[in-house]
Amino acid sequence: MKILILLSFISGALFGCGGSGTDSTTKPSLLFFDGIYANNDAFMLVDTELMKGMYEMNGMIGSNGENILSFDGFTQSDNSMVFKGSKRWSNQSFYQDEKQSMTALFSNDHVQTITNDFTHHLLRQPASVELSKLVGTHMTSGGQITEIREEGQFTSYGNALGCTYEGKLKMIKGLYYFSTVKVTACINPLMDGFYNGYFFTLKEGNNINLFAIFHHRNHAIWGAMPITP
Repeated sequence: MKILILLSFISGALFGCGGSGTDSTTKPSLLFFDGIYANNDAFMLVDTELMKGMYEMNGMIGSNGENILSFDGFTQSDNSMVFKGSKRWSNQSFYQDEKQSMTALFSNDHVQTITNDFTHHLLRQPASVELSKLVGTHMTSGGQITEIREEGQFTSYGNALGCTYEGKLKMIKGLYYFSTVKVTACINPLMDGFYNGYFFTLKEGNNINLFAIFHHRNHAIWGAMPITP
């Protein structure tokens, strides 16, 4: 089971499942927290300046492969952040809990995330690979095809939801990619529309996986795509 946490922010086959501060070590800039974190079970992407979308998502999003969990906002204290007001998506439902919270305790190379449901220790990872390494035609074991071109334009289709995804990847802070995603032809037409899409890569041995989450009001789509050079 894997969980992805996207902070400010924002883990499945996506493509197929439904500040300024001081230099002090005790009062770091919010930018201190920005990065990609992971262990064998969980991933987290942190961007503390991210406030884009059809609604502000300046909290956290996470997924265990079957669920997406997001928070509406955060507060900072020394080397920690506290997120409050959650939204949870699954393949079948959407649920909101204004009282749920998560604490994230940061050091230079890792973060510990704590809720009533889980605790994770995540190590800081390299930034997402450059666009040139993502260019090509890629396929999941389930038959979904994603085509990424040199200028960042992408098309993805053949997933269990029946959806086609189109957009253009743009690198943010040298860490991850963002794209407005046009979603069409879904089996459930209520899922069609324009989504905010967040993309980042993680290496597993010699393999690279591209992870993504799309959100639009009460709908979310997420998953992973193996990148084959």
